[in-house]
Amino acid sequence: MSSMSDWWKDYLETNAQKEALKKQIKLDLEENVDITKLYLEHSYAVGSLSQKHQNILTKVNQHFDGKASHL
Repeated sequence: MSSMSDWWKDYLETNAQKEALKKQIKLDLEENVDITKLYLEHSYAVGSLSQKHQNILTKVNQHFDGKASHL
């Protein structure tokens, strides 16, 4: 009877560890979602811009870089 009791203890302990691990993974993923959302809100990614708009952005940056170098 002791082996059955030990089996149940191991079973319950394993399930408790699995649940704890699931909760920790979920918390970690939720934290990463928040960080990623903040990054995307404050990023200046231009990779999705068309070539025409990328050229305009480059010219604007060069214009202001040129003015800044003369100050």
